Amino acid sequence: MVNGIGGYITGFEFILLYALIIGLWIVYNYVIRRSLMKMVKRRGGIGFDFSFLILERLVAIVILFLLVAIFILYKPVLGGVITVVLYGIGFRSMVDIIRGIQLISEMGLEVGKTIFIDDTIGIIHKLAWTGIFLSTSDKVEFITYTKLAKQRVGFHVADISVVKYLFVKSSIENLSLTKQEELLKNQLFAHPMLSGQHKPLILQKDGGLQIQLGVKNRSQLKSFVNQLEKVNFDVTIID
Repeated sequence: MVNGIGGYITGFEFILLYALIIGLWIVYNYVIRRSLMKMVKRRGGIGFDFSFLILERLVAIVILFLLVAIFILYKPVLGGVITVVLYGIGFRSMVDIIRGIQLISEMGLEVGKTIFIDDTIGIIHKLAWTGIFLSTSDKVEFITYTKLAKQRVGFHVADISVVKYLFVKSSIENLSLTKQEELLKNQLFAHPMLSGQHKPLILQKDGGLQIQLGVKNRSQLKSFVNQLEKVNFDVTIID
């Protein structure tokens, strides 16, 4: 039944439901999500696998849907107007997000894989919400999932990792090796394309850290070395 203020729920019920949804989001973001991230690290992955990405997108869509539905129940007319406006503004993005869930699941898209899109060959640098960042030999290109679905896509057969060794040491004085290793792991986590078929191995050696990496091309290694240098690491490529 519609109440006196024109809605199907009272102001108290509206606040209570919103608080509940926001509370569930906080629990997911700060407890469940962090636990999943730790699980991915423990099993040897450096980034998020496709199942985690799909889960994260589905959770966000469900939360958004519930928030909009509750607002419409509280203020049907105003909620309807806002919904139409948001639909018009975000329709393409929502289509890309849903199409991305489909493509990531069906094609097994993963950061670090070498793929060809029509006549372009590159490495998946990042799986964003609405598209992928494809790293080619000379640039990083963003391609929406809707556009990706309309093109000829395949995985490069020569997707083989090569083991490389680096010796790194922080240029920051009095920074312990334990802290350096922690900083290094954070950088590895931000570069999942380096995992390849080899789990990175870090050893404390000669006052620094020796890293064993699996890389698929020189551009991956160069990108990682440049990033380490930005965070005050001196890097030597051993092999």
